[in-house]
Formats: sequence, structure tokens, C-alpha cells
Amino acid sequence: MENKNIINPFAQKGRIITGETFIGRFQNLKSVANNVIDQNMPNNLAIIGYPRIGKSSLAKQGIIEQRQNLIEEKKVPVWIDFSKFSNRNSFFKYLVRYCFDELKKIGALDEDIKIIANDIFNQENWDDLTYNIERFYEYTVSLGYYFIIILDEFDEARGIFHNSSEAFKMLRELAYDGQKYGFAVVTTSRRSIKEIEVKSNCSSSNFNLIFTKEYLTIYNETEILSYFQLYENIEISLTQEQKEKILYYCGGHPYLLASLGFEIVEYYKQNNSLLDVNIENIFSKIRLHFLEYYEQLIDLLKEDKTFEKMLQILFGPMINVTDDDIKELRDTYGLLKDLHLLGGDKGLIAFSQHFQEYLQNLGRKVDFWSLWTNLETSLRGLITKVFQEKHQEEWQNQLIAFFPIFFNGLETDEKKIDGAIQKREKSKDDYKSDNLLDYLDAQPLFEIILSKNVWNNYFKDIFGGDKGRSDLEKKMQLIIKIRNPYAHSRFKSIKPTTVQQAEIYVKEILNMVNQYLKQI
Repeated sequence: MENKNIINPFAQKGRIITGETFIGRFQNLKSVANNVIDQNMPNNLAIIGYPRIGKSSLAKQGIIEQRQNLIEEKKVPVWIDFSKFSNRNSFFKYLVRYCFDELKKIGALDEDIKIIANDIFNQENWDDLTYNIERFYEYTVSLGYYFIIILDEFDEARGIFHNSSEAFKMLRELAYDGQKYGFAVVTTSRRSIKEIEVKSNCSSSNFNLIFTKEYLTIYNETEILSYFQLYENIEISLTQEQKEKILYYCGGHPYLLASLGFEIVEYYKQNNSLLDVNIENIFSKIRLHFLEYYEQLIDLLKEDKTFEKMLQILFGPMINVTDDDIKELRDTYGLLKDLHLLGGDKGLIAFSQHFQEYLQNLGRKVDFWSLWTNLETSLRGLITKVFQEKHQEEWQNQLIAFFPIFFNGLETDEKKIDGAIQKREKSKDDYKSDNLLDYLDAQPLFEIILSKNVWNNYFKDIFGGDKGRSDLEKKMQLIIKIRNPYAHSRFKSIKPTTVQQAEIYVKEILNMVNQYLKQI
């Protein structure tokens, strides 16, 4: 029977969290206090972090929850969901409307404020609109009122302020001169203000320069202890093994911890016990939610051109990774954390072991197959060019003569191997190609290049002579070795170092082929 007396402390998962279930963030809250609410004239603050990390919750807990005290000091907090506006004029009108409504709630309106606000609400011309907005805030600050404007989801400025540097300039004007306008801005966003300006096609804007930045990462050890205390508060005892399994799936990620925590508490309410319960079975109910979050996160990393670097850091080889890239992913955003190895060495892993394995099993597979596809395309292009130079229009006939097994197929008592010609005849019309090489995969393409029949007269100089042939054969063997396991999703059995080495070989071959093709 369900124990309805237990209130699930994770019931607000995925929403803005305040009050008793708001965990930790002591240093972040201190930064909000030091920069915003404790100042006579609040300063501007940008709260930055990846999705579901708790940015909005921090702003709500740190500012809106202090509303009564702030109002007593004539500091008026105003919460605005920036994603709801369609254009800059709409935003700025509603900005004044929200402030007007807050003044109305505390009985601070007079006739002059009403007249100025009415002029703004009925104004369409941009220059006149901004003039009257400045009048509004100049007047309210003359009455001793300051506004703390929280712009939640400020990433949406990319669309709302697109090609409108005037909009950024107007916000900067208001937020920069606090004594004149009594106006401070607190933003929550996934990206930095500078990145948002660039993506808004307003890179010349210097709105970014007026902000103190507060980056939000995953929970630290103290905050994780506070998370587990929420279970204790409702008399749910977790074993050490269960705690370790929760951290295996979630690391210190607030949203993932809350999501799994909600399911664990609901299970306990139904069964009144977690004794001998495998957390993995509870996790299976929300596994897809985790994967959806991973996909969202990876999409953002790809958009920021950070995903490939993250994979290089985690799995190698590090080709174009700098110390700044590592610091950004580890210290600024908390997506990586230190791993202490034997002998005192350190490494880096993803914020949770589950996400680490997801990246290894999915991310590296995607990366390898992208390289694999490029390799096959380049090898076909190379063989085509070389044989066309030697044989002009007869080049395919010459290939067939050299390698009938690949093109005409082979039939024995034991097996039948379709050649490229048979494959072309069997293919659908939409996918037919006149180039028979399009029906061969990498292994026969390599074998054509390495064949003693053609190597000396066709490919020897391209790959560095006889030594180049032995090097190419060694590389081919490793690349082909992991091709089939990857093709059939059996990549878990392949060591990451093997994949790294195969990728290096693929890139080296691609470089040699591309260098040759550029010369002709």
C-alpha cells in the first residue's frame, strides 16, 4: 500500500527549485548576494551553465526568495521569461509593464508614472519608445526605487534581438548607468553573453562587458551529501552500494539526481522498503529521459564546436585540444572531472560514469564512422583518378581484368561472392552508379591498391615506395579488424586505445590521398 504521508522531496524535478529542497550552491548564492542584493545599487550578473544545471533555481532562490527584504530597501526584483517575446519592441514594452505592475503591487504608483508608462505602451516608433523608457526609469529612480531585472532564458536573444545591435545597446544603456536609471540585469543562459551577441549577428555590441559572470557546474561533494540528506529527512536509508550506483548514473548533476531520486522515493512509497533493491531496475524506467538529456547536451556541444574536443580529451588522441579547452569543460562547465590514477597520475572523465560510457559507445562510434565514410570515398576517388590517367575511357575494363573477383564475383562449391557488377544490377534504380568502385567497401579497395599487379606502376609513389606499402598494409589490417564489430554494434569489446590507433591511421591515409588529389 502506498505511503501517502511521505512528501517526495524531488517532486519538482525539472522545474525551478526553491525553499527546503534547494541544495547547496553556497558559493554561488554568496556571489549573487555580493554582486546584486547586498549592494546599495545592484550590479549586473550573468549566470551561465549548460541545460538543467540549476541556473533559474539559483536566480530564484538568491533574488526572488528575498523579495520582501528587497522591497523594504526599495529594490524591486522583476522576473521575466525572455523566451516569450517575438521582437525587441514587444520585450521593451513588457519590461516596463512588469516594472509598472510591481510598483502597483507595493502602492508606489503616482500619476506621472502612469502617464509615462501609457506613452510607452502606445508607442511604435523605436526612437520614441527608447526615449520614454529612459524617462520611466529616470523618474522611478528619483523616487528611490531600483529594479533588479532577471532575464531568464536569455539565449533567446539570438532570435529576438537578431540583427538589432540597438536592442543590446538600449539594455546596456539602462544597466550600465545605475545611478541614472536604477536598473540592474541578471541573466540566465546556456552561453556567455558575448556568444549570444555573436549569434545574434551583433558582434560589435559590448553589452557583455558590463557583467560579472557566474558559471554554474555540477554539485560538489558537500552538495552531494546534502542531496543524500533529503532521503534521510523522510527516513529513507540508502546503502553505500545504492548511493554509489546513483552517483554512477548521475554524477553530481542536479537534474539527473533529482530525476532518479524522484523514482527511488516513489518506489519506496509503494513498497515501504529499499532493502535489496537494485537501483539499476529503478533507473531503467527513466533511462530514455537520461538519453534524451545527453542528446540535448551533445547537440549544444556540437553547436559550440566543443564535442569533438571533449571526445579527444576523454579518449584521445588530443589533436587540437588546448589547456583552455580542458579548463572550460572541467572548471567552467563541470562536464569533466579529475580522475586519480595509480602512481599519482591524473586523468579526466565525464561528470558521470554512465555518461562516460555513453560517449564511448556512441560518440566514438559516430566519430569513427564519419572517418570511415570519408576513407572509403577518398580511396574510390584515388583509384578512379589513377586508372583514368593510365587508361582513359577503358579504365574500368582494365580494373575488371586485373580484379575479376571483385567485379564479376566468384562461385565455388562452398560459397558465392557477388562482384560489383552483380551488386549494381541488384541495386535499386535510385542508387545505381556508373562507377563500379561505388559497390566496393574499404577492404577490396585497399587490396586493389596493395596488389602486386598494380602497386609499382600505379600507387607506389603516392604512398612512399615499398616501405610505404608495408606501412599501408599494417594500417589496413587494424582498420579492417575493427570495422565489422563497429558495423554490428559490438564495439564494447574493442579497447579505446585500439579505436584511437585506427583513427590515427585513417587520418594519416586520408592526408596522403588528399595531398595527391590536390596536386593533379
